[in-house]
Amino acid sequence: MAEASDNSCSSEDDEYSDPLEEAASAGARLSVPEKASISRKRKVPTNPAKKKRNVRGSVDPKVSAWDRMNEFKDQCLTTDTVSGNLRCDACRETLSKKKSSIKKHVASVKHIKALENIKKSKKKDQNIKDLLAKTSGGARGYTLPEDMRLYRYELVEALLKAGIPLSKVDSLRPFLEKYGHRLTTRSHLTEFIPTIHQKEIDFVKSEIAANSAFSVIFDGSTRLGEALAIVVRFIDKDWNIQQRLLKLEVLAKSMNGEELAQRLIQCLAVEYKIQPNQLLAAMRDGASVNEAGLRQVMFFFPNIFNVICFSHTIDNVGKHFEFSVLDTFSRCWNTMFSLSPAARLLWKTRTGTAMRLHSKTRWWSKWEVLNQVMEFFGDVEPFLRENDNLSPVCRASLLEIFDDPVTARDLDIELAAMIDAGKHFVQATYYLEGDGPLVFACYERLSALAHAIAIDSYPNTEAKARQHAGRNMALYNQLVAQGKACINPGFRFYQQKFSVQFHNVVRAFKAARLCCPVQVQALRPTAVSVQDLKQFSFITDAEVVQLVEELPNYLATADGAAIETEEDKVHWWATHAAALPNWSAAVKKILLVQPSSASAERVFSLLQNAFILSRSCSDLKKLDPKAKSGICLIDPDGEGGLLPFLVICDMSDEDGVGVTVISHDSEKRTLADNNTPPGDYSRNISYKDANISQLNPCRNNPCYYGSTCQVGFTRKGFRCICPIGFPSIRCFKAKSCSDVKTLDPAVKTGPYVIDSDGEGGLIPFNVTCNMTDKDGVGVTVIGHNSENKTKVDKCQKRGCYSRNILYTGANFFQLESLTKASLFCEQFIKYECKASKIFPKPKNKSSIRPFAWWMSRDFIKMTYWDGAAADRRMCACGIKGTCAKGDKSRCNCDANDKKWREDSGLLTNKIHLPVKQLKFGDTDLKHEEGYNTLGKFKCYGTA
Repeated sequence: MAEASDNSCSSEDDEYSDPLEEAASAGARLSVPEKASISRKRKVPTNPAKKKRNVRGSVDPKVSAWDRMNEFKDQCLTTDTVSGNLRCDACRETLSKKKSSIKKHVASVKHIKALENIKKSKKKDQNIKDLLAKTSGGARGYTLPEDMRLYRYELVEALLKAGIPLSKVDSLRPFLEKYGHRLTTRSHLTEFIPTIHQKEIDFVKSEIAANSAFSVIFDGSTRLGEALAIVVRFIDKDWNIQQRLLKLEVLAKSMNGEELAQRLIQCLAVEYKIQPNQLLAAMRDGASVNEAGLRQVMFFFPNIFNVICFSHTIDNVGKHFEFSVLDTFSRCWNTMFSLSPAARLLWKTRTGTAMRLHSKTRWWSKWEVLNQVMEFFGDVEPFLRENDNLSPVCRASLLEIFDDPVTARDLDIELAAMIDAGKHFVQATYYLEGDGPLVFACYERLSALAHAIAIDSYPNTEAKARQHAGRNMALYNQLVAQGKACINPGFRFYQQKFSVQFHNVVRAFKAARLCCPVQVQALRPTAVSVQDLKQFSFITDAEVVQLVEELPNYLATADGAAIETEEDKVHWWATHAAALPNWSAAVKKILLVQPSSASAERVFSLLQNAFILSRSCSDLKKLDPKAKSGICLIDPDGEGGLLPFLVICDMSDEDGVGVTVISHDSEKRTLADNNTPPGDYSRNISYKDANISQLNPCRNNPCYYGSTCQVGFTRKGFRCICPIGFPSIRCFKAKSCSDVKTLDPAVKTGPYVIDSDGEGGLIPFNVTCNMTDKDGVGVTVIGHNSENKTKVDKCQKRGCYSRNILYTGANFFQLESLTKASLFCEQFIKYECKASKIFPKPKNKSSIRPFAWWMSRDFIKMTYWDGAAADRRMCACGIKGTCAKGDKSRCNCDANDKKWREDSGLLTNKIHLPVKQLKFGDTDLKHEEGYNTLGKFKCYGTA
């Protein structure tokens, strides 16, 4: 039988056929899938074999490694215990025993530096040993040899710096113990973390104590819970720019200005002992809570130079572009690619390039995506039409755009305008978000941006307009104007911010050019121009006098200096600090100022992975099927307000699905008290490492404004049963009355509470919702103190009469947020006049000086009225040519006769609304009179 079996096996080998071929012959339809590029390139790299050189004297002499060690003492030479070869521990390499080779090695720069590093390392090791001795206090493992404790400490420190979770230690333990000290489990190693943390704090404190001037960069984020990051910036004695993260604090809820100020002063002044005159500048984004908090901080730190993040502000320019078609396209396109891996794969297959994904937190991410869309615009429509099983809702919305020739043309024009306008803003944003010495070149970047706007060059828009218009010049001009009209609101926003609101800060950066040893040669400053450095609030009059006295020496030293990089400019100052003590001291302060708060934003980006914890042991098992049972850290409510806690993960129970086990103090059999009446015996259960709030997400009700929390139903572990008008999953207030109407079309007109910035730092406020006006879209109405007809006081000069507008129940930060949440806003304005002018007859167009105007919410002078465009200084009748005095008049009131006339209508440019102040004049004579009326502020639609 054995022989027959052998023959049978031999026959099977001879007659073997490919299983794939058998399956295909049986009728299976098979095809080889295309491998990903990473799979195709995954090969083991090899080096070509080299011919072995025959060198005389290459064989080691017959002398022992021990003799060489004695001959070259104090050079960190040792003997390899396995091979017996001579080894240099300092350089971590094996050496030849030839005397000449050893002499050459110990004299090398590499070896000398390695010996210096060993000395420093020994000093550091001793400091750690002393720290461990102080903090042991009977802690677990304190009786172990100090070298073993030092090894464990340094291992934990290295893992933390590398971002490697300590949960990986148990898997790495056999390898780490192979050539080093014995380790322990990761739960014991975590006990080193408080000591490591304290050592880092002490190191930063020593750095701060050694310096005398600082700036702070701070920001809050909801990306990692409610978090606050505080970064301090200083220049060390060697002129190196240093930035240190002092605090990353996770809070229970959003802070107000007073709470933010308390945390900043607590961190900077109390914990790190920064003195009131040492904090010179603060960089942060434009959130109202940051402004409010900084005003309180300046009571303790009075010299702060306040910088609102330029990069953040320039990024907001894109949010003020007003596109009718492109916004719809962008929203659907980004949704399709963010939610559909199939869409991403199909696009890459078609174009050979992966589609960029939109990020809500990355500056100009929308522009980057649309720039790629424009590059491959010819593939967009075929891609949508060919893949009919792809994101049906988004695909249908996108195809509607292409099905209408006019809408498709508008998309093409708007896309080109977006790319043309955004290019220069994107470059400026990314340049200004660095951590280097940007103060020297910041003004040049802003100036280049202003010149780019003034040049008015739109190559892509003009090319697309020519393509669609052919030889029809009228249509060509119309399309170009249409594209420019979409981006002009963004330009106006930029100019208003940097020419008005940030005017003094920009002047300071302009003056900072004097600190650049290259630019100063062209600027040729005088004693007067040096005075501009006082735009920095920390530069005093006495320091300016010293700078003027030292100016000739500075100009002579800088003459002919050729420096290419910004870092080299700092090096130049370090080299000439002794020769120019006053200027170098001023430059050292000015280098603390940055045009952006991007370093605080980067804290959230770099540490985001550290905050991503699994919600349960089942989630852990899905991420790592080989995960073993043990103690794990979980965070059941994800980004909610509850803290993570330790549990036991049983990865073997229930078919290895991953069971979360939480121990408590009543697991053992417990005898009830026999003397207690029936039903009166009770025993409180205390759970290990977790409280009831953490185990029951509804315990502290995560649902807002009195809504009902129900345990279960969602991955978060709860759901909120919200009342009418609460749009989010946790029942935050609606952002506007249009939000309320969208959620419940049956709601009626009446008072409501809205929260215009959603989960931002502004508090909700009371409004009236008109649910019948504007076709029932839901109109938000806010009253004020000047709704009634009001007589203008007697006065002659331009704008001599003023009336401040106080809105009911809301401040201007809340109202500005409402305009951003709404699609349209409007406010009725009327001036009734008799012999009182708005615009007097000018001598020429450049000398138009009105008697009356109104101030925008940002307190900018507005000289357009009732329906006129923002850039036209006139009333609606002047646009239409129907004014009382004829076609050349700007307003009815300009007739300046003794008849009662009026100019009235709606102001609709929401970036200027609501009106903050009214100004009138030309009413001093007996027959001159005027009455003003300002309507309620109204917003509707959802932006």
